[in-house]
Amino acid sequence: MWIRKRTLIPLRCVQHVDVKQGPLARKYKLASLYIYTAAMAHEIPFLDEQEAEKLRYTFLL
Repeated sequence: MWIRKRTLIPLRCVQHVDVKQGPLARKYKLASLYIYTAAMAHEIPFLDEQEAEKLRYTFLL
């Protein structure tokens, strides 16, 4: 059984966005996107590294 969690974060609440990648993720060209708000950090794991970078720059607009 898989658990699915969905969280909606308004853009006005986003303080900054990071892309993190460990050595194993780098080998498989994966990355995690971290979205920081005043209250907490939210992670989107196991993204393709190019997709993670593209999403990161989307938050800058």
